Amino acid sequence: MWPDTIGAELGRAKRRIAQGRGDIQAAVKALPSDLQAIGREAAADFASQSDQLRQSVDDKGTQLVDVLATKYTDAVKSVDDEIAREKDKNKGLERHSKPGPQALKISRAVTVRNTSEKLAMSRW
Repeated sequence: MWPDTIGAELGRAKRRIAQGRGDIQAAVKALPSDLQAIGREAAADFASQSDQLRQSVDDKGTQLVDVLATKYTDAVKSVDDEIAREKDKNKGLERHSKPGPQALKISRAVTVRNTSEKLAMSRW
């Protein structure tokens, strides 16, 4: 899901940066010979800026993945804490032969958590 989207968009940005470099090189080659020296100088300036832009894209991608991973971890911890609270509330009910609504709620929460974790990890 989101890792695929992030990867696709970062890849698209990097391809566009590379395409811009190629376009500049083609434009310099298309210049008359007396203007190519100036064109190469301008292309060198652009190359430096595109290097900075690519680094910025890489940094932003890393930052975004870190933020989303932290949010995911916090959400999993929140679910785990809720499960623990529900288990503590229902410790006395464990002796009953028929699971009650709270036990089913815990079971569903555990199933959702495990499924979510498997889905998220399969995307990495």
